[in-house]
Order: sequence, then C-alpha cells, then structure tokens
Amino acid sequence: MVAFVTLVLALLPQTVCKLPLRKRNVCEPLPIVHKYYQPGNFITGSIIAQNYLFIKPIDFEKCPSPELFDNLVHIPGLDNGIADVLSRFQVERFQQLAPGVWQDPDPMLPLALDPWLCRARHFRVLFRRAVADLGFRVEDYGLHSFQIGTASAAADIDLPARDIQRIGRSRAGAVQVLICGHSIVFWARKRAASSSFLMQLQLGSLATVHWVARQGMLKDQLLPAFYEFVHAHAPLHIIVIHLGENDLGQRTTLSLRLQACSDILHINQRFCGTVILWSDLLPRRVWRYASDVKKIELARKKTVCKLPLRKGSVCEPLPIDHQYYQPGDFVIGSIIAQNYLFLNPVDFEKCPSLELIDDLVVVTQLYQHIMALVFAVGELNENPQILPNITLGFSIYNSLLSVVWIYHASLELLSTHGGFIPNYKCDIQNYPEAIIGGPNSELQRHMANILSIYKIPQFIYGSAPVMDHQMEAAFFHRLFPNGAHQYRGILHLLLHFRWIWIGVIYLDDVLGEKFIRYVLPMFSQSGICVEFAERFPPPNFSNNIAEEADNWLGLYNIVMGSTANVVVIHGEIQTTIILRVMLEMPALEDIPMKRNSKVWVMTAQMDLILLPFQRSWGIHFIHGALSFAIHSEQVTGFSTFLRNRKPASDKGDGFIRALWEQAFGCVFPNAKVDEEICTGEEKLETLPGSVFEMSMSSHSYSIYNAVCSVAHALHAIQSSKFKHREMTNEKRWNLKNHQPWQLHDFLRSFSFNNSAGEKVSFDQDGNLVTGFDIINWVTFPNQSFRRVKVGMIEPWASEDILLSIDDDAIVWPSRFNQAQPLSLCNENCHPGYRRTKKEDKPFCCYDCLPCPEGKISNEKDTVHCFQCPEDHYPNNEKDLCIPKYIVYMSYGEPLGMSLAIFVLIFSFVTAVVVGIFIKHKDTPIVKANNRNLTYTLLISLLLCFLCALLFIGKPEMVSCLLQQTAFGVIFSVAVSCVLAKTMIVVLAFIATKPGSKMKKWVRKPLACYVVFTCFLLQAILCTVWLASSPPFPSLDMNSLNAEMVLKCNEGSNFMFYCVLGFLGFLALISFSVAFLARKLPDSFNEAKFITFSMLIFCSVWLSFVPAYLSTKGKYTVAVEIFSILASSAGLLICIFSPKCYTIVVRPDLNRREQLIRRFK
Repeated sequence: MVAFVTLVLALLPQTVCKLPLRKRNVCEPLPIVHKYYQPGNFITGSIIAQNYLFIKPIDFEKCPSPELFDNLVHIPGLDNGIADVLSRFQVERFQQLAPGVWQDPDPMLPLALDPWLCRARHFRVLFRRAVADLGFRVEDYGLHSFQIGTASAAADIDLPARDIQRIGRSRAGAVQVLICGHSIVFWARKRAASSSFLMQLQLGSLATVHWVARQGMLKDQLLPAFYEFVHAHAPLHIIVIHLGENDLGQRTTLSLRLQACSDILHINQRFCGTVILWSDLLPRRVWRYASDVKKIELARKKTVCKLPLRKGSVCEPLPIDHQYYQPGDFVIGSIIAQNYLFLNPVDFEKCPSLELIDDLVVVTQLYQHIMALVFAVGELNENPQILPNITLGFSIYNSLLSVVWIYHASLELLSTHGGFIPNYKCDIQNYPEAIIGGPNSELQRHMANILSIYKIPQFIYGSAPVMDHQMEAAFFHRLFPNGAHQYRGILHLLLHFRWIWIGVIYLDDVLGEKFIRYVLPMFSQSGICVEFAERFPPPNFSNNIAEEADNWLGLYNIVMGSTANVVVIHGEIQTTIILRVMLEMPALEDIPMKRNSKVWVMTAQMDLILLPFQRSWGIHFIHGALSFAIHSEQVTGFSTFLRNRKPASDKGDGFIRALWEQAFGCVFPNAKVDEEICTGEEKLETLPGSVFEMSMSSHSYSIYNAVCSVAHALHAIQSSKFKHREMTNEKRWNLKNHQPWQLHDFLRSFSFNNSAGEKVSFDQDGNLVTGFDIINWVTFPNQSFRRVKVGMIEPWASEDILLSIDDDAIVWPSRFNQAQPLSLCNENCHPGYRRTKKEDKPFCCYDCLPCPEGKISNEKDTVHCFQCPEDHYPNNEKDLCIPKYIVYMSYGEPLGMSLAIFVLIFSFVTAVVVGIFIKHKDTPIVKANNRNLTYTLLISLLLCFLCALLFIGKPEMVSCLLQQTAFGVIFSVAVSCVLAKTMIVVLAFIATKPGSKMKKWVRKPLACYVVFTCFLLQAILCTVWLASSPPFPSLDMNSLNAEMVLKCNEGSNFMFYCVLGFLGFLALISFSVAFLARKLPDSFNEAKFITFSMLIFCSVWLSFVPAYLSTKGKYTVAVEIFSILASSAGLLICIFSPKCYTIVVRPDLNRREQLIRRFK
C-alpha cells in the first residue's frame, strides 16, 4: 500500500496540497529500480508486483541506501496486484509483536519445519492466534501484509514457487474505491454495470468500486451521504468526488469553494490514510450543451473553481514556541495548556505566519501543572529504589487549548526532538513511554487519533473524556475517577442540605450533554427539581468575544433572576473564566442589576482559572462555593521546589519567561518596550493565590501520580524480566527494547504508594481508583483564597456513608450571614400542614394546607398527614400527638357531685314521704288507694333514686352489670305500681255500678298480679341480656379528641333498647288509663295526678333517646342520670305531694266524714 500510495501521488496533478513540512535536510527515498516507461500523448499508469525485496534491518541513524537490499527473488507468474511490498523486516517485526506465539514449538508454526505447513490456511491460524494474543480484534487487521512478509521468508528457505505463490497471493478487490457525485456519476454508474468497465480503468479485479450517486445532488448532501456509506462498508482507500455544478446557480463561488475545502479537510482528518481526488467545477450548461471538447476546455479555463490551495508550495507550520525538553533514557511526553492563543481569521490564501497571532495570553495558574511533572521526574531520578541507573526525561508542549495545536504537538512527539518529521527518527531515541495530556477532555481526546496508532499509553488529567472508539480508549488512562461517582456525590450533597430547587449550568460539549442526560433524571427521582438548565457559551478564544456579550447577559439574567440559591456548574478547567465574565457583564455593559449571591456547586474538572484582565474584577464571586476535587495530599518538597524556581534556573523551560512577565507585570531586557524590567529574582510566593498557587492542586497531584505510575510500571517490567531471566538462564535483556503497549497491563494490574503515602492504582477501565474531596472556597480582600476540605466522597462506601461532611466548617456566602442557605421553590410546609402540588409547576413547587381534623404532620414538607394512635390526640397546631387522659363521671367533679347531691336529696324526700305514709297508715287518704301498693311504689322510687349512684364513679365490672339491669327492673316495678293503682281506680268505679261483674276483680289481688307480671317480664329481659351480651367497662377513644371515656359498654344495644321499650310500653298504658280515669268523682282519686306524672315520665324518656345519642363521653351518663332523677321526681312529686299536703297541712280533710260528705 505504501508503494501504491506513492505512485498515486506521483500521478496526481501538481495542484494537490502537500503536507506543510519544515525546510530541512530530508533523506532521499530509495529509487524504484524496476520500472518500464514509454512516452506518448496520453499516459496510462500501472502498478504491478513482480519481485520481492528482502531488506536488511534498518538503522535509523543514517539515510537508507541500496546496501539495505539483501536478496531480490523473482517469482514467475506471480500476480500480486497492488500488494504491499513488505519484507523480512515485517516478519521480524511480527516476531517482536508476538514472541510467545512465534517461538511456541507448535507443529503449525511456519516455514522452518516442513514445506507442507506453509499453506495459507495454516498461516491464517498462526496470524489469528498472534493478533488475539496481543489483545486486539482479529477482524480489524488484514492478513495481506503478513502474507507477503511470510512469502519473502518462504523464498529465503527455497520453497517451491507454487507454495510461495499460494502464501503471498493477494485477494481480489483489495483496494476500496468510492466515487461520489451527481448526475454525471449517476450515469457513469449505469455504464459501469458492464463487466468490462473495471478493465477499462485498468484496475482489473484488484479494486472494488462503490458508488454514491444522486441526480441533482448538492454540496450540502456530501457529508451525510458519505458517512451513511462509511458506517455500512469497509474502510476506503480512494475517494473520488464530483460535486458542485448544481450549486453554482444558488450560491456564490467563494462560498462553494470554502465549503468544498472544509468538506475535504474534514474527510481527510477522519480518514488520514485515504487518497481524496476531486474534480474542478464546471457549470451544467457548458458540459451539457457544448458541441465539442475544445469548448468545454475553454469554459473550464474561464470558470474553473479550484480549491484555495497554493500550487506546489510547501508551507512551514507555525512553531510551538512554548515547550520544555529534558533528555533521558525514557522520555515522558506531555501536551499541557498554559496559554491561550487568539488568532486572526485564516483565509487559506497564504501560508500561516506569525501575523495570524493576534494575542497570546498566559494563564499563570496552569504553570503549576508543568512544574508538577518536572518535580515528579526530578524526584524519581533522585530515588535509587526506582529504575536505578536509568534517568527519566520529559518533553512538554503547549496545546494552547486548540485541536490544531494538539495534533501538531502529537506529531512533534512522534518526531526527533528539534525536527518536525512525524514518524521519522534520526537518532536512537524511542517514542515517549507515555503522554500526559489535559486539562480539557474535549480537546485532549483528539490525541488518541494519532497516538493510539502507536499504542502509547496516554494519561488524561482534569476530566474523563468520552472516547469515540473502543480501540482508542484501550490506551487511555484517566487520572479521574469514574464520573458516575461524582454525580452520586453531588446528589448526596444536595440531599444532605435539602437543596431541592436548583439551577444547572453546563458546557455545550459531550460531557455536558452526558451530565444532563444522566444526572437530571437521577435528581428528579430523588426529589430535586431544576429551575433552569442552561448552556455556557462555548469558549471562543478569538476576536469575537464581544459578539457573545448578549448571550452572557441573557444567561446572567436567568441565573441571577432565579429563586434557586444553589447552582450546579458542570464544566472544564477554563469554565471559571466564562463564569467570571458572565457575572461581570452588567458592570461591563453599565447595566444596573441587583446581584444575588449564589452557592456554586462545581464539579471536579473546574478550578479557579482567570485571565490577566480579570484580576481587577476580584475573586469574591467564588466565596462560599463548594466544589468537588480529586482526592489529593500535599507532596513534601513541592512548595520548596516552586519557591526556588527562577527564570535562570533552567534554560530549557520555555514557559517560565512568559509566566514571569504576565505574573509580575514586567518584561525581560530583550523586549523592546518601555515597561518595568524583570530581574528574574522575583518570588513566586509573593503572588496572590489567584495568580499563582504555591500548594499543590488536585490537578497537579494527578500529574504527579501519572509520572510515578509510568516509572513504577517500567520498574515492574524490569523486575519481572530480571526474575524471568534468572529462572530461564536467558541472555541479558535491555529495558530499552520494550514496546510501549507493554505498559498497559502493568498500569491496570498493580498499585503503589507515592511519596505522600497514598495508594495509587487504576481499574480495568483505566480510571484512577480514588475518591473526591469537597472543597469550600474562602476568599480574602487581597485576592488570595483558601481551599478548605470540609468533606469527602468515598465511592466504594455504602450509600448511607458515601458522603462525609463537616457542616460547621463551611463558610457560606456573605449574603446568608453564615446561616445554611435554603434553596426551595417556596417556603417549607411547617409541621401541621401538608403539601399539595401546584398546577403547571414542578413537583418541588407546592401549596401548604392544614392537616385534616384528627391528623398531624410532625415534619416539614409532609405529603400526607397521619392519624394519631387511638390513645393520643393532635394538639391545636396539629404537629404533635398528646396522650389522651381517662375521664368518667366521678364524684370529685362538679357535675358528678351535683348529681349525687340531687340523688341524696330526692332519696331523703322519698324516705320522708315513706315515713309520713307509715305514720298515717290508718288515715283514709292512705287507705283509700291501696296502702301496700303505695308503699311498694315509694320503695321503688327510693331505689330508683339510689340506683342513679351506680352511674357515678369509676366503672367496674359489678357496677356495669347492675347499672342498666337494676334501672330496668326497679323502674318496671315503679311504673307497674302506677299502672296497678290506675287500674284499681277505674275498676273500683266500674264495680260500683249495679250488676257489674268487675266486683270479683276488685276483691282479688289484681295489683299484685300486675306488678309481679311486669317485674317478671323485665327480669326475664335483663336475664337474657346478662346471659348473652353483658355490659362491661370499656374505653371510648373515638368520641372525644382529647379524652378517653371510661364507661360501661351496654354489650348489646338491642337488649338495652328492649328494656327501655318495655318501660315505655308500661308508661304509655299507665298514661292512657290514667287519662281515661281523670274525671272520676272521688275525693282521693289519683287519676289526675297519675296522668300528669306519666306525662312527665313519658316526656323525659322520649327526650332521653335523642339526647343520649347526641351526647358523647361522660355526658351520656349524665343524661341517663338526669332522666332517672327527672322521671322519678315527676312520679314522686305529682302523685304524693297532694297527699302529703293533705296529711301534713290539712289533716281536717283526712277524715271519713269529709270523704262521705264530699261523695254525697
């Protein structure tokens, strides 16, 4: 393929843009000895293999010469097409790549044992084993290069020509060609359907031609169509593009030229090994309507639209002025940013020159990263325990935070120091053992496009880049823990401080999009709402910063106008530059705005980096911020190393002079400006921390660990080879002969302790195994600051102890007066309230409603209120459950005492009445109404009054059993007595009529039958009640909120109301009979009084039912006691008060004569 590409380039027109090589002595390539040329008006080129060339091992200390030719073997009839002319040197390189496979005494190993084993099938088996042993995918590597090399070795041992031919024959269609274009290509594709088409192009069966042809295709459709094809097909070797004629009438020629150049350069960067051929532009009307070729050529000369590339000129690249080189047996390369380069627009009309550089800005804070690498190398060289008798060197280049300069620096590292010829070494120096890049992941991942080809270990500090290709990621070692650990840490930090209403600002890059896609859903699932998620304007280090002012001002209004007090910032190391500009925009634009301090929560990629013109703005904006940082320790001697750093201490340091001039505001004497002269004796420790920091930062600590990792890996390789040599008695092995890829297994499989005592190791994915520190930024008026470690994230810990933080050690922004800031959409719902969602608002925004009656909430922002236990009740604020106290109708409270007094009074009155009637038992008024029945009624009324005392006092089992049953039975006797008295009066008057048959009933003890029957029925009801569901003491916890009522549970409400119903039935009959007998003539007729008394009795107990059901607690007992007293007193007063009046006050009326007189 090398020879093929060489000849293709030779056949291309001279307008092809050549690589910008520097002018220097370049070795002449070896001539192509075997060629055949015949002149003519039209030339047809051909590349055909006839011979194999055996080349001796190449010594890169001198230019190649014919002495390298070892043997030239002609193989008749061998048609290899455009195969790679690889030699025995390739076979030897294969042996070095897989020595274990090559030296394995397997009978299938080639060439040396038996000619029969040299068949292509066995070689394929060997090759696949070798590639798999190296850890690579077999399908990513072609067999052809090794086939040719093996064929050369086969010819060297005099195998038959047919075996050599079988081993080395190339496969058909080895070259992949893509032809892309509009109608011309479309019709050409139709023509190419003939079997002779490829032969007409003299490609034979050696190439596979693919077509991407569309009628009317425009230039804008090239890249989408191209990438759609690339994803589905094999890698391409040649791309032919014929596009642009359809665009000429729609856009300007200059615009079309610039896009064509951009497309070709874009494809060339992605597929740097592909030959790209493009055609000149010719308007459609010319090639479609021209009558002959001469007119077309004339129009081409007039309307040709060539790409803006200079003919035949070789442009010198701009040099990397800031670099630092120290030789050593093993060199560690580094591509680190210290400066920003502001460039003028490139017009592609002339070679790049220093005129393109508009301004160079030195970021002084980043110089510490370079010093960390230099310090680590010096420390390791002085350590006799690591790599004894071997010195480490370094080669540091400035990336200028630009993709172009990263590619340039990568090629510089692959060139001899001092000479920019990539992949060519004019001395014995090997490639760098490892490359350290950073701190911007989005830019540094472009290193892999070049360096991964050479399998060089690459250490990226500052962040963890996302790799596009798995093969490139295999050579990456990230000096950064797994990003998911940091995201979990941020989540735990927000939840720890209950910051559930936040803002998010992120860079518009791959990591920023990943952060939004992965983290915001995780925040939402944990109850955190994002008020805004805005992109930072991309870092644009050119002259159009003023054009971004509106974007920054708009972002400022969003951030500062938000109600969120906490803002999470995801960015890179340079993000603080943009943040500081955004915060200063109102002042720069003279726009009065109220500035509200925010608590910035920054990711570990960020650091305090400011441009020189921002120093006067101050660093107060970061005061009180919290940031994550890769766990680090202070390395002994580093601060002293920085204090001793002077411009004259190391002439090879290409960074320090620019740092010195920028940091101290002076110039060195060779500068022709009228400014303060730098003496070189200024001290770095006198600079404020915002300009240069003397303590080692976390990024510098990562670089230090990267250098130590490389050194310990080399030392481990040396130790393992030494032990292996002692066991196998092999010859002396030199560490300098190892390959860079051999470091990978050691880097991912061992650990060591650095000089700070910290264990350093990488996981199998190449991520640094460590945690995160939580840093609190404290600033001071003199532009200095302190990083205070207030916590740590330990990813390997469980979720409940993943975050450890000291809240008291945190200094908050001044606006919060050292009180922990709150970041909420609205005020918290206090205890006693529950939150309810607001319409059209995030779930973190809500209204607060009081808890329903009987429920409480004892925490803030409770979603649901909960019921208190049965023996507790809510307080007035509904934020606490208070134990209920037990109440019952006791003698000690006023109501219980009053009722007891009334019971005693009525009982005493009843007893007095009984005494009066007993004393005057022989008087007519006592004898007239059945004296025994009267005594029974009075005794039952006395017992009715006394049974009310059973309802007062603490309920016990005995009292509960007696309360309702005694009440029911005694009242039945009392009411039945009243009924009997009424019936006797009625029957007595009926019996006085002549011929009445009722006389026999008057003489018989009717009253006893009535009383006994009623008593018996009520007793049966009470017995059934007590037998089935007896009353029992119980606590009523639900009737009252604050009290538990200790009362007697009736056991069966049905039986209770049956007893009451029976009493009501008796009372209703007594009332009816008394009402009918109220007008009977008798001086001692009780019918009227009984009627009135039963009216009171019925009214009381009819009122009792609703009153009993509507009252709660101990007042139900009071209602029943009152009903007992009222009904009993009604009977006593209405029936016996007239008689007592007659007996006591008017004894003259209590005589027989008076009774007879009145009757007459």
